[in-house]
Amino acid sequence: MLYIVQVQSRDLKRNIVEQICDLLLPEFRKNGIGDSCNSFEFQHMWDTLLKGERPAALFLFINDKRVCGLLGGVTFDDPLTGLRYAAEVVWCIDPEYRGMGWGTKLLQSFENWAKLNDCSRVVIHVSSRRLSNCVPSEYFPYQVEFLKEL
Repeated sequence: MLYIVQVQSRDLKRNIVEQICDLLLPEFRKNGIGDSCNSFEFQHMWDTLLKGERPAALFLFINDKRVCGLLGGVTFDDPLTGLRYAAEVVWCIDPEYRGMGWGTKLLQSFENWAKLNDCSRVVIHVSSRRLSNCVPSEYFPYQVEFLKEL
């Protein structure tokens, strides 16, 4: 069974955290971000999502009790514009499931969550090599990020 679920930090069991680490670690290594789930970068991402002061969400794509993708992000208020944004912190799909629309479904879940949290924009961060594959057409370049009006 394939499905997407939103989880809170209190709901995360150790085996889920380990599966998330297993999913992200190859991407972290490939991009030179870190080489273990104890790396500063991984811990910073994790702390931002689960222990931060801002509203945060983590959406998991699960197949047969295995985490096959995730998208997590936080909200923040822009002091210059007064607008509330939802910013993606982590977005990863198992290579076996890429190109099947699961990344888009995770992004749609995140966008819905952002709307419920009074966000007017969603910001996603992607590397240039992923640019053409994963950014939906309704997003437009904004500095080095991509933005969508909600």
